Amino acid sequence: MHLNSVIYTTKPLYNYVVTNSSANFGAIHTPGFVSVIDSICSYYHRQNQFQQYYHEIEILVIKHLVVSNIRRLRAARYKNKFQLFMELRSELIKRFPDFQRNKYLKDEPYFVQAAVAITKKYPKAFKAIFRDN
Repeated sequence: MHLNSVIYTTKPLYNYVVTNSSANFGAIHTPGFVSVIDSICSYYHRQNQFQQYYHEIEILVIKHLVVSNIRRLRAARYKNKFQLFMELRSELIKRFPDFQRNKYLKDEPYFVQAAVAITKKYPKAFKAIFRDN
C-alpha cells in the first residue's frame, strides 16, 4: 500500500529447514493468531484500504490461519487439536465468509487449494489428521 513499485523474482533468496522440533511448530495459541489477524485488518480499515486490498488480505489470512496451522496442529503434542482447528476455521469464516472463492487461490499449489476446499466444506475430514495424542 505504501510502495511505489514491487519487483517479483523466482530466484530463491532465502532457505530454511522445517522439522517437527522447529520453533515453527510450537504451541498453537488461537487468541494470538486472532489478535494478529485483527491487527492486520484494523490497520487496513484505518487506512481506508481494506476493500481495495480485500483479496490480498484474505489470501494472507487463509494461508496463515488455516493452511500453515494444519501442519503445526498435526505435529503438536497436546489434546483438542481438532477443536483448535475448528476455532481457527470459525475465525476465518467470520471475517471472510467466501474465502474458498478468493481470486488468488487458483495460483496456489494444489495442496493449498485442497486444504481450503476441505476446510470450507468438509472440516470433519481433518479429524483423522488431528488425532489427539
